[in-house]
Amino acid sequence: MKKMITIGVLAGMFFAGQALAGDEMKKAAAATAEEKFATLDADQDGFVTPEEATQLKGLPERFADADTDGDGKLILTEFSEVEGE
Repeated sequence: MKKMITIGVLAGMFFAGQALAGDEMKKAAAATAEEKFATLDADQDGFVTPEEATQLKGLPERFADADTDGDGKLILTEFSEVEGE
């Protein structure tokens, strides 16, 4: 019985650690997307235009799909969605 409890506790600690590691990876990815966005947003107006998007390989081809509101520019959340793929 003690072995089963010990195994259960260890398994719980393992999975809790994995969840925390996943959260940290998401935070790191988000920071990376924010950094890329800030770099692409050359005029610092809070948007990435099609012209600015040409600085990142593959983004011009995905721009229309990323521009979910169809306003011709990307905000951080739109950019983050396409960068997270």
